[in-house]
Amino acid sequence: MATYTKISDIAKVTSLSAEDLLLIETAGGTKSIRYADALATLIPQTAAAHNAIFRGKNLNNVYTITQICEMINSGKFADLFIGDYFDVTINTTFTENETVRCVLAGFDMYLKNGDTSLVKHHAVVVPKNCFTATAKMNSTNTTGVSANPDNPVGSVKQTSADLQKAAYEGSDMNQLVLPIYATALQTALQNHLLSFKDLLTHKQSAQGVSMAGANFTGYSSGWEWVSIQLRLMSEVQLYGSTVFSSSFYDIGAANLQLPLFRLDPTAKVCGLGGTGDGGRQWYWLSAVASATNFAICDGNGHSGNDDASNSYGVRPLFLIG
Repeated sequence: MATYTKISDIAKVTSLSAEDLLLIETAGGTKSIRYADALATLIPQTAAAHNAIFRGKNLNNVYTITQICEMINSGKFADLFIGDYFDVTINTTFTENETVRCVLAGFDMYLKNGDTSLVKHHAVVVPKNCFTATAKMNSTNTTGVSANPDNPVGSVKQTSADLQKAAYEGSDMNQLVLPIYATALQTALQNHLLSFKDLLTHKQSAQGVSMAGANFTGYSSGWEWVSIQLRLMSEVQLYGSTVFSSSFYDIGAANLQLPLFRLDPTAKVCGLGGTGDGGRQWYWLSAVASATNFAICDGNGHSGNDDASNSYGVRPLFLIG
């Protein structure tokens, strides 16, 4: 007499990888299909389709960073969706052995952008939480040229050309803080951190009327294409609109809301360091709000602005591929 194994008696799994096989019943009999191929049949393998689906899967111990980037480089994004995440460990002059949870926030958001077109497929990554160390936008309350340019952070020092820049590009945050994190992330991501061209504000008018309203004075008055690896998010990338941005120069090419924040608005609120959900940390955005203030997202999730010399969270975006 034949014996049979019940489906309920077969060992169960709680996650699937691309090479796992699924059994299906077809007109030609019982067959198997790779999980990745099943997804490709059900969901178009395009950035547009994957930007429309939030999953939030833990990719740790499922794929290596290289495998994740291979799926990105193909332009099909296979088993990758918005909200999926993986962890890396970085070491900087600010902290050692810091765990950063890297959340997939959008696919090909910068494709074909830039004064030189970006042709490489990529994923936009935003840390789940701010880095552990807080930082100032500038050493004094100005969105103009830094008042303390000879006080470098870590091993990075501004060049003479950098010293003439103002607004976001000329800020201590962009010139001194973010490069340190870029170096650490490049190592942690096994050289999969991409450089890309973006429009950054580099001039400021201290006397003009800010679009932030409420009698704010001072606004961004110029921009230029810059090759970067990390940048603070614009208000549009986070909220989907401007609130305290002083002028159109504050947005530039950062003019689309990232799918992560459209599909999961709770991702806007984050903690300080680590991978957990605890805490509600204020963090900087890239927009000039006035001659003295930059834009922030505060711990309550509401749009705000504050003096450039205050220390708040650092939560930049970056591209991998």
